[in-house]
Amino acid sequence: MSESVDRNFVEEITNHLFEPPAAPKGRGLDLVSLNLQRGRDHGIPPYRDYRKVCGLRPIVDFDDTEALGPYVAQLARVYKSVDDIDLFTGLVHERPLRGAMVGPTLSCILGTQFYNLKYGDRFFFDTDDSAIAFSNAQLKSLRNVTLAKVICANTNAFKQ
Repeated sequence: MSESVDRNFVEEITNHLFEPPAAPKGRGLDLVSLNLQRGRDHGIPPYRDYRKVCGLRPIVDFDDTEALGPYVAQLARVYKSVDDIDLFTGLVHERPLRGAMVGPTLSCILGTQFYNLKYGDRFFFDTDDSAIAFSNAQLKSLRNVTLAKVICANTNAFKQ
């Protein structure tokens, strides 16, 4: 059973990332800060732009609690405008969809990425292209392969 989803990060991620084992505590990096800065360095558009791309209702002001719920007041103290909310921050603070671990914007982004990976690769294993497609028997065999089977077949890491 997994833990429930929240916007909090363990200290190992926020203060001790890549910290050498023998180093004094406090020599690690902060993954959250790195993600925010990386987004800014690469010119990633703000959270509100991705909501628009995903066909979601735009966030107009900090009185809008539908998407960001109880975190709106905290975000208003950090950002001058909802237009300034970094993508990573918005994604982390979104209310998860019912039965999901992520909110609607991240669900849209992940779904789009997986769709593009599958249908953008003409050699994806279950392609409909009859010139290169596997037979039904081959597909059945491939679908029985698990990551555990791949690891066991290619390493001596585990004994049966």
